[in-house]
Amino acid sequence: MELWTTLIYGFAILQLISGQVDYKWILAGDSVSLFVDTDVDIDGLLWEKNDVANDEWVRQSTLNLTNVTVSDSGSYDCYYSNPASSEADLIPIKAFELFIIGKKTTQS
Repeated sequence: MELWTTLIYGFAILQLISGQVDYKWILAGDSVSLFVDTDVDIDGLLWEKNDVANDEWVRQSTLNLTNVTVSDSGSYDCYYSNPASSEADLIPIKAFELFIIGKKTTQS
């Protein structure tokens, strides 16, 4: 089991290193869905924004952000932690860089 975990972790790291970051540019006020296509147990999925975990985003393969603002810009990472394992290793699944572009206002 430890070898399997090491292989999965190594593969995930290689994906991140080799440019598997999904860059998204969104206009403020729009919505965006960050989706991970994985066959792991959804109970082990968790999301972080800028390296901070959000308890509301646990066990979700899709992260839906609505009416985004510039403050929603940042790094979003999805991790897998095997709920049946006694180890607390987080395996990176996918990384997103989200850039929110503020709408230009015109002066009258």
